[in-house]
Amino acid sequence: MANEGLGCGMTCLKYLLFAFNFLFWIAGIGVLGVGIWSRVQAKDYDSFLGDGGLTSAANVMIAAGAFVMVIGFVGCCGAWKESKWLLVIYFILLLFIFILEIAAGIFAYVKKDKVIKTVSDNVKKSIKTNYGASDQASKTFTKSIDFMQKELKCCGVNGPSDWNNTVWYQKYRGSLETPKSCCKDQKAASCGTSSSDNFSKGCVKAMEDYVSSHIAIIGGIGVGIAFVQLLGMVCAMCLCRATSYDNIK
Repeated sequence: MANEGLGCGMTCLKYLLFAFNFLFWIAGIGVLGVGIWSRVQAKDYDSFLGDGGLTSAANVMIAAGAFVMVIGFVGCCGAWKESKWLLVIYFILLLFIFILEIAAGIFAYVKKDKVIKTVSDNVKKSIKTNYGASDQASKTFTKSIDFMQKELKCCGVNGPSDWNNTVWYQKYRGSLETPKSCCKDQKAASCGTSSSDNFSKGCVKAMEDYVSSHIAIIGGIGVGIAFVQLLGMVCAMCLCRATSYDNIK
């Protein structure tokens, strides 16, 4: 009876670990796909992130997605074949990515002020000299700034008055006060000509508020992923010990 109970427990553990890693493999495909999509779209937003920030992030996502797919595949094979060595390799890979995630979280926290300053400096520069110009690089800046102001409901670096000392303002002085992407209602007749119609918040502050408002969700997702990974490592070690005990492999 004890052996039957042990065998049943091993079978349940085997299928649980296989199902977990199949979902892990699917998640890897998802991360890889988002990374590829971000890499294609990066050219539109790296203009004010500086130093290829979004491109680098997209490349990291592509690498992480591929790595997660490999881990999921090794885990599936190890669970299905009840292979001790595949399970050990799977455990080591999962432990490695777990440590890497912790390191990345610490690095992101330490560097967040520098990232915000870089974004602020690049947004200020692009607003002052590049916005609305006809060359291709400036068109990219313009598209990025308009997208940011619409999505984050903000205007300028610190507020609408930032537009007063720009090349764009000198060009449209007397007809427009701010770009229409600053307007609360872009269909309003006074859009761009009246400061009362504009978003009052600066875009740097809007970005900080956006991150702060989503930090609990991001943290919750991170804790959830870490818990699932730890569960996977525990299951792998339990199945590995059971296979060694029964001399299955």
